[in-house]
Amino acid sequence: MDIINSYSSKENHIQHLEKVVQESLDALELCAYFEKRQSPLNQFNSREEIFDNAVATLQKVFPIKFYGVYLVEENSLDLYLAQSSSNSSSSYLQQNLESFIDNGTVAWTLRENRTVVSFSFDHKYVVLLHALDTNQKTHGLTAFFLERHTTAITSWNSILLTIMMRSTAYAYENFTLYKQLDNQNNRLNGTIEQLNTEIVKKEQVEKQLRDSETIYRNIFENTGNATIIISHDGNILLANSQFISFSEHSKEELENGKNIFDFFPQENHVQSIKKILSDPSHQPRGRAREYLFQGKEQRERFVLLYIHSLGIDNKYIVSFSDISKIKQAEQELNFQAYHDTLTHLPNRAHLEERLSQAIKKSYLQSNYNYALLFVDIDRLKIINDTMGHPAGDTMIQQAAHRLQRCVRDVDTVARFGGDEFVVLLEGVHTTQECEIVLQRIYREFYYPLEILGRELMITLSVGIYVGNHELLPSEEVIRCADLAMYQAKQQGRNKYLYHDERESKQEENKLYIENELSKAIQSEEIFLNYQPILNLQNGAIYGLEVLTRWKHPERGVISPGRFIPIAENTGLMIPLGRKILEMAFARFHDWLKAYPQLKDIFLCLNLSVNQLLHSDIVEDIRNIADRTGMPLDNIHLEITESVFIDEAKYASSVINQFKNKGVHISIDDFGTGYSSLRYLDQFAIDLIKIDKELVQKITTQETSKYIVESMLSLNEKLSIQVVAEGIEDEEQLGTLQGMHCHLGQGFLFSKPMPAEEIEPYFAQDLTNCLNYDPFLRQCKYSTDQPPAPSPTPS
Repeated sequence: MDIINSYSSKENHIQHLEKVVQESLDALELCAYFEKRQSPLNQFNSREEIFDNAVATLQKVFPIKFYGVYLVEENSLDLYLAQSSSNSSSSYLQQNLESFIDNGTVAWTLRENRTVVSFSFDHKYVVLLHALDTNQKTHGLTAFFLERHTTAITSWNSILLTIMMRSTAYAYENFTLYKQLDNQNNRLNGTIEQLNTEIVKKEQVEKQLRDSETIYRNIFENTGNATIIISHDGNILLANSQFISFSEHSKEELENGKNIFDFFPQENHVQSIKKILSDPSHQPRGRAREYLFQGKEQRERFVLLYIHSLGIDNKYIVSFSDISKIKQAEQELNFQAYHDTLTHLPNRAHLEERLSQAIKKSYLQSNYNYALLFVDIDRLKIINDTMGHPAGDTMIQQAAHRLQRCVRDVDTVARFGGDEFVVLLEGVHTTQECEIVLQRIYREFYYPLEILGRELMITLSVGIYVGNHELLPSEEVIRCADLAMYQAKQQGRNKYLYHDERESKQEENKLYIENELSKAIQSEEIFLNYQPILNLQNGAIYGLEVLTRWKHPERGVISPGRFIPIAENTGLMIPLGRKILEMAFARFHDWLKAYPQLKDIFLCLNLSVNQLLHSDIVEDIRNIADRTGMPLDNIHLEITESVFIDEAKYASSVINQFKNKGVHISIDDFGTGYSSLRYLDQFAIDLIKIDKELVQKITTQETSKYIVESMLSLNEKLSIQVVAEGIEDEEQLGTLQGMHCHLGQGFLFSKPMPAEEIEPYFAQDLTNCLNYDPFLRQCKYSTDQPPAPSPTPS
């Protein structure tokens, strides 16, 4: 609250009072009546006189000690003292009016528009407050201080006071209408008013400058960044609190001799800032530059620096953003992107970058070469399965540490994934130099690793590729070393092999076949051929052997001898076997519906070792047969004899389960490998197939003929059927018939045929059964086939 004790300086506020209502003139006359005399306005010389006259009248009714007249701003409630009864009471008046504003009495008085009775702040006086009614934003307010022992203020007293004060206000407001100043006073007043206007404008400008300074100082202090103002030569002129804290210096130290260049330890950064200060255009617009900042305590942090000219006296404002945490996060992300999280070794991406550089260097410099070692830990899976993955992780970490001890600082040891590491040797030229490193590695791993309190021996398989100054893709070099490692594993593990181009092409072809076969199983590229097995005595068909074929879209028909071994070694045989069973069973079921005479024909299928040992083959065949409508009694499964050697107990269990379901079992390629007559007694075998190598020699080698003859004689006594495979000429056929061999198959009778080619023969009369030689053209579907073999007692 401002209280201004000068009447003359605030005279213009009185002129803003609105005219009181017309009835106030009558009230003035009434006031004069009470005073027992007339009081026309023009008899007074000043407003003070008018007010003193009114107070003199009021003092006849009320014991007024002193008073004050105020102007009140409606919005702010600021008060200006216009007139008082005594200068000595001004301070006391001020204290009381402040109290009345604080407790709301002034606001109440202005709102009620009547006389309000209150007490002074020290309760010594009764105070009559009266608002002078106006319609402007500035109001008049009178305060009369009465002795405390004053009798109660009656309603009539209040009305009288209200009337008198309204009359006084009217006279007060309109006094200038009756008193005209002379021209000199008018000119003087105009000059004073003009001076006052200029003073007000100046005060406003000064206030605006003070406000602007406050605003900009607050902005400078509260930017959120460490900020300084410097001269063109880098001296610090002003620093905000954030920079004081950031620099670890006091304000006095910074602003009394410190230079911005003191905080940048790298000379290239100092020169960069000097260049910007000499020519701000060197700073990219809208971009900050990254610098290394060093505070008083020598702690280094990365900052983004913004430098802008202030536009005055070659001064600049410099803002610092601490990006140390961002840089640290970037470094961590970069490390994670190029390093393995378990071993902290370079990862595959990092290795490929280093390898690409080495290949280019080798291509450009004849005196530089490199070698790549692809290292695989043998049997990590066994450790994971038996001791848990934490043990496997510990082993990988220790292996990584040992490999690092075997190479130089210029070389790179990277974890390629899983149990695989890759070592890049730089600056080597011969295999002898590689041998030194390899021997060092194998010596390092000669000693056991201690894992979870146990000592474990581990071995390594390593493939090596030595650069030849060719500009090859890094992927190709890695592939060659990988193939060499794979060959080392196949040769028994715990050894190393160098890359050989010819062997690599073979392995590459195997990988190609493997990938393509995986896709073929999901497509229509796999198809089946069928070769009949005939009764050699009467020409009747005994069964149809199912033979798998693969027609590749680019390479054409691929021989089973090429893709079946790959399927066996890669685990693809199980899904391939299921596909073959589905196709063969469904086709045979369709034939049975179309040609009921096939009901006594067997569908003969080969089972691989993987199918027998690594899948629930009995349940698979039962489910597929149920789904396709294939009778189990018509199924004849051919099992390779190696199964009976490696997994005799398990094979016996599977065979018995098949026999219980009505499925017939035969031994394929009998007479080769590890053939043993013990199988014929131990297992419930229905049929054996004599390998074609023996069959095709029976007309040229007496030994082969005697072996086959003995086998036929023995199996006849054991009631086991025998099929001679690979019959290709009439002489072979005649010899076998003379030995009383019941069944046979071969190109003499029929090559393997697709279903579409063999199916028409099912509809013909048996007099022209399969369009073979005169003997076979007389074959017929016969009910007098050799009786189905009965299970051999075990």
